[in-house]
Amino acid sequence: MLNYTICKVDIPFYSCQFSIDGPSLNGHNVTIHAECSKNVRAEGRDDYYFLELYMNADGYEDRDFLIGLFFGSKSMSKKDIDKRITEYIAGQLDEGFPDLSIAAVKPSALAVGI
Repeated sequence: MLNYTICKVDIPFYSCQFSIDGPSLNGHNVTIHAECSKNVRAEGRDDYYFLELYMNADGYEDRDFLIGLFFGSKSMSKKDIDKRITEYIAGQLDEGFPDLSIAAVKPSALAVGI
């Protein structure tokens, strides 16, 4: 038997979801999952939080990692955080997320037999 210890790390994080739709998704339902936590190594003016974005499609629960990035300041409210995340997602949709979204619907189509 292996000898190991499991310790819960109590770092609060904020999680939310964004539904993405549009003609380029051909009727597929794409969800972006955002997980935001405090950056314990923050040094600059726009790196207080660490944001990770994941995506899944058509109810297929396996999430694909999209990107991780630092952003924000300590004084941001939850509303400010949501706004920045939404702006980031919107700014990226025309620069690569559509290709990733199409890739995400392919495994979901296989899972449900489409």
